[in-house]
Amino acid sequence: MNNNNVLNNDIIIVHEEENTYEVEILMEEILFGNVHIFQSSVGQLLKDKIKNIVFDCKNIKEIDYAAVGVLINTKRILSKQKKDIYLKNVPKALYKYLQLLRISSFFTVLNT
Repeated sequence: MNNNNVLNNDIIIVHEEENTYEVEILMEEILFGNVHIFQSSVGQLLKDKIKNIVFDCKNIKEIDYAAVGVLINTKRILSKQKKDIYLKNVPKALYKYLQLLRISSFFTVLNT
């Protein structure tokens, strides 16, 4: 994949290195009703070479457990391949939600 590839108009690869995709999440809301779109885009990333994924979360205004489930599943898939998922620019509300679910330490959070 080349730089700035848009996947289903909801995430964009802004930078790619040998072992890492840096991905900006364009969706402001990732909820039960639209999580399948996000899941499909993440699935496209996992079809290519398995790489670490850095999700830039700065655009997210609202998220629910379905979206968190996609992130958890992605982490599990990557962990089997000795890769990881990172969250960066996580809004305070999202971080508090992860804390409420008691999974904030499950993810490596950058620039919070």
